[in-house]
Amino acid sequence: MKKYLTTGEVAKLKGITPKALRLYDRMGLVKPCYVDLDTNYRYYSINQLFEIEMIVLFKSLGANLNSIKGVLHTQDSLHFAKFCAEQRQRAQEQIALLLEGCAKFQMLEERIYRDRELLNKEGIYWRDMEDRAVIMRPCSTEPTHDDTYRIYFDVYKEIRKNKLFTIYATGSQVQIDPAAKLLQYTNMFVEVYHDASSKVELQTLPKGRYICINYRRHNREQQINKLLHALKEYNITPVFAIEADTFVDIVDLSDPLMEIQVLTDHFTILHS
Repeated sequence: MKKYLTTGEVAKLKGITPKALRLYDRMGLVKPCYVDLDTNYRYYSINQLFEIEMIVLFKSLGANLNSIKGVLHTQDSLHFAKFCAEQRQRAQEQIALLLEGCAKFQMLEERIYRDRELLNKEGIYWRDMEDRAVIMRPCSTEPTHDDTYRIYFDVYKEIRKNKLFTIYATGSQVQIDPAAKLLQYTNMFVEVYHDASSKVELQTLPKGRYICINYRRHNREQQINKLLHALKEYNITPVFAIEADTFVDIVDLSDPLMEIQVLTDHFTILHS
């Protein structure tokens, strides 16, 4: 049976570089069990592989080499177990962050594909929407760019403070008066996701069937007037309405596609 392993063999076995092993030697974490004085080659025993494995594992979880050195050289197994528990907790936190990131990417992907379907919709159409949890802030009837920045900055601070999950879907609650052909802003919101255990009180955009129309900057007035005219013509009273950003132009925001969503219990317009 082979008595020693070379630096290269150990590095290959543990997926690290010979340079890393030399660093561990200089710091006193793991010293080679034998050094050939003629060639200065370092050799390690099979028994040292466990220590090297622990260094690689702890380091991958973010522990610094000095703290690893302290725990590897301890004679107290309970201290070692406590350090392992701390690293396990750190690993669980990192896993949670990775899972959250994966969920966000999936939601963004699904949202982009769903919103791109709006490109094929002309005129007025309907969409069935589920409850949407949001953080909402009041705004002026015609918010300026500064108003928008201030409100969203405040909302994002709350999202961060309460560790809420968001893909930054934003919009504004609006009041619609079909008779006066008037659309007024009342609140701005950011959509968030949370589990049942969350203690944060959130507002909800109601689920239901929404009459919708989308537009870009150049035809905004024309499209909104078309929707207001239809609501008036069919004597439909809006129950709730929002102007929502879409994810169609997530890269180029120079002329984003927007959507007005109007909740109502009257659907004659959809079949006219």
